[in-house]
Amino acid sequence: MGVAKAIGVIIIIALVGSLVWLGYAGYQNDLAFRNQVGDYFERADMASSAHTKTILFHQFVKALEANDLTTGQTNLWQQSPRSSLESIYNITLSLQQSLHNLDATCKVNGTTSFACSNGLQEISITEFCWFPIDPIHAGWDMKHGWGALHLINADQTNRCAPAKSGG
Repeated sequence: MGVAKAIGVIIIIALVGSLVWLGYAGYQNDLAFRNQVGDYFERADMASSAHTKTILFHQFVKALEANDLTTGQTNLWQQSPRSSLESIYNITLSLQQSLHNLDATCKVNGTTSFACSNGLQEISITEFCWFPIDPIHAGWDMKHGWGALHLINADQTNRCAPAKSGG
């Protein structure tokens, strides 16, 4: 084998190794976000009572604070209120207050009351389905060295909508 071929093979091995390492490191970054922040939100979203949802969402808010996800940006280029972690954090606190109010309503009127069940359904459909968890994840990436993945605003979609089928 000639020197040029050996160098070519070494370069290809180095490139493949780098891609494998980047994929693994990206997976570890996503796993860390899920374990330290995202799962708290998912658990709150899945809770079926206002009281449990409130407690779990409070844990999510504390996770945002503990992981410095209350200030900063969610992308490199488009600096706007939509890409501001501080703006998203204020939305988060507003939802937390709504959950506290709903929990109080359910305690007064009973968990099977119309006000409680209607409020829980309304918060689940309007607040949790549209909650900006993807931009928060982008903010996490920005703070953990993966900012190049987020050049522009992360679009927030309805998490509860059925997946579109290909075809």
